[in-house]
Amino acid sequence: MPTSRRLCLVQTFGSYFSFSLFLGLALGIAFGGGWYYAPAAIMMIFVPLLDAISGNDTAEFEQSDFQKWQIRAMKFSPMAFTLIYILALNYIAATFTSLTLLEKVLVTFSMGLIGSVAFSAIHEIIHKNGFWEKAIGRAGLGFLCYPHFEVEHLYSHHIIAATDKDGSTGWKEENIYQHLIRAIPTAFVTSLPHDRNKHIPKLFLLSGIIAVTYGLFFGGGAVVYFFVQAFIAICVLHILTFAQHFGAKRDRLENGKYSRMTAAHSWNAYQRFSNYLTFGVQRHADHHRSAMKPFYLLKVDEEAPQLPFGYPMMITIALIPPLWKSLMHRRLDAHLAAQRAAAKA
Repeated sequence: MPTSRRLCLVQTFGSYFSFSLFLGLALGIAFGGGWYYAPAAIMMIFVPLLDAISGNDTAEFEQSDFQKWQIRAMKFSPMAFTLIYILALNYIAATFTSLTLLEKVLVTFSMGLIGSVAFSAIHEIIHKNGFWEKAIGRAGLGFLCYPHFEVEHLYSHHIIAATDKDGSTGWKEENIYQHLIRAIPTAFVTSLPHDRNKHIPKLFLLSGIIAVTYGLFFGGGAVVYFFVQAFIAICVLHILTFAQHFGAKRDRLENGKYSRMTAAHSWNAYQRFSNYLTFGVQRHADHHRSAMKPFYLLKVDEEAPQLPFGYPMMITIALIPPLWKSLMHRRLDAHLAAQRAAAKA
């Protein structure tokens, strides 16, 4: 039965909810001072509050539910977000020397969080084969100083996710800080054998050109801003990948291979506004089942374990290891026990 037109409209406009971060940035540019924290406040405070008020979103859609303009609008939203992120990054770099120390700190942190959402947008578009999707996604990775993400994600993570070979998969026995130390270099190393078209050195060169350009035109402070915002975004990216498959490892078989990837190996989250913010990547199990499926068509999966909160709140929880352990270990243990019971039945 087709989904109602109202729900389709909500989904269409919801795909642009993440652009509220740029409205927060505009407040900072307009009023200065503490207003530069507005994008961070939207993501880390207001989105969890909206999630709590609105409840979960379990609506599912088919391509035929949407009108053509709605499909075009939703396909364009992650590309538009990436482009605006690049423009905003350049604008802040150009005005960086005129800011106070407090404003520099706040805007760098806020741009790092916006960059982490840009990773979600880029994640969506690098899974597509169109010329403009690839071009915009790779340009975004150059501005995020993480040129190997496309290769590592498509040709490594999607093959070895939920195994001990995958740097992005969170292990039960490690906290987030141990994970970051392991995951960031591992992602680079595992990407190299798959870079047959030499995209990684080209995009590293792009990152270098951007840094040199910022230094020549905007000063050394802009270069520091460029690298720090990228580092924040990269860390947040890996905090989220830590959560996406946390502790749900596939079994190692006698022949040395791993058991088949199923929905039980990915943590889902159905919080409405967090899903809007991250272009639906919280429906992670279905993404691993159908990697090319557009974010607005991803399905709910009963077999997948569920995170207690959306991604923004899970970032904060992960940064406090005792809180993460008390909240997630018992959920993981219950999920693994249920898997073992189902296997014996």
